[in-house]
Amino acid sequence: ISLGQYVVATGGDGYKSVVALGEVDPEFHPGTVLVADAMDGKPLDAKTGPFRLVVTEDKRPARSVRNLVKIEVRTAE
Repeated sequence: ISLGQYVVATGGDGYKSVVALGEVDPEFHPGTVLVADAMDGKPLDAKTGPFRLVVTEDKRPARSVRNLVKIEVRTAE
């Protein structure tokens, strides 16, 4: 994993969140970073879905992105 790369996740409302690519590796971050299409076995509702970026183990869930419409992998310069 390149520690100089990061993901920009964008929601349908324009909300953006950044996750360093290293954070998907359990050697760097104890949580999980995933794109969800369901919760508790049920499809996400119209407000939250069809996809949602979920970052667990954050003290605040501010990096979660509802209604995910775009994911970009970028490299820090």
